[in-house]
Amino acid sequence: MKSGDVVSVNYREKTTQPTRPHVALPSSWVGGKISVYSIKSVIGEGGNGYVLLGKYNGKKYAIKVLKVREGQGTVSVTSYFSGLSKEAANLIDLSEWRGMVKIYAVSVDNVIDEIMRSNDSLYLSDPPRLIMEYMEGGILEGAILNDTLFYSNKWNDAVTRVASQVANALQYVHSQGYVHLDVKPNNVFLLSPVRTAEEMEKVEVKLGDLGSATRIGKDVGQLTLEYATPEQIVETASPKMDVFSLGMTIYVSLTRRVDRPDTEHMRKAFSLASKGMMKEARREVDEAKRCLSSWEVGNGGVGLLRDPMLKRMLSPNPWDRPSMKEVTEWLSNL
Repeated sequence: MKSGDVVSVNYREKTTQPTRPHVALPSSWVGGKISVYSIKSVIGEGGNGYVLLGKYNGKKYAIKVLKVREGQGTVSVTSYFSGLSKEAANLIDLSEWRGMVKIYAVSVDNVIDEIMRSNDSLYLSDPPRLIMEYMEGGILEGAILNDTLFYSNKWNDAVTRVASQVANALQYVHSQGYVHLDVKPNNVFLLSPVRTAEEMEKVEVKLGDLGSATRIGKDVGQLTLEYATPEQIVETASPKMDVFSLGMTIYVSLTRRVDRPDTEHMRKAFSLASKGMMKEARREVDEAKRCLSSWEVGNGGVGLLRDPMLKRMLSPNPWDRPSMKEVTEWLSNL
């Protein structure tokens, strides 16, 4: 498992279904078609999918082809796709809001079992996929890694503006009864390319990848360990999980560091939980929380890093974190 990968945590459901990694290369689709979409290039790859640039009737689309494999610790890949299929219409409706990357279609029906039985030709011709709005500006991570932007004296203000827009989007997601569960720089998209710090200050962003979104109180399907809160491994979905992940996104945006002190305990907790060893997993989660409680987030920092609200967002205890409404008001008033 690579740093930043999305991992599946459907450990509550046991299955005897045979599992195998799917090894298709994303370049396999380039130059061909998926449904009516001509595939022009590979935009990126994450822990749970490949993102391709598709065109249809002269318009560009981002096509996320979902990986069909049992990732490290995954117990049931079919349960994830089944849930995604059932929630498809709701997620499409959710993405209509102005601060969300629009989902045009979700196609995951009736192919997963066949693909898991080594039907590679079906995976290549009709892969499970999300058809999404194409964002010309790329992802927030690209801006973070741009030295011109990152070392500008306007970067703190730019991050504040971006975080404020993401918080607004998350507040809407929560108001509709869902938790995003995978907030991170790779899932924050810029509407247009940014070349200067001045442009970054004015940039419009959208929150994308609702593929991990889950109804409040339901089991967590997927997470990214570097941005997830410890309880996300052993508890059901709560809006306070998104608060923590947005806090981590702000921290990483300002520092370029993914150096949270609980990383090893998080990995152990996930591994144990995915094997059904919940008592042992909870012990590791408690250790992760202990490490986080002594984390001096703002040491040596300025601006948002030294704001007590960021420390609250990254609290190991969900009841100590602010609501997303509080976060939205805080950011809009800075």
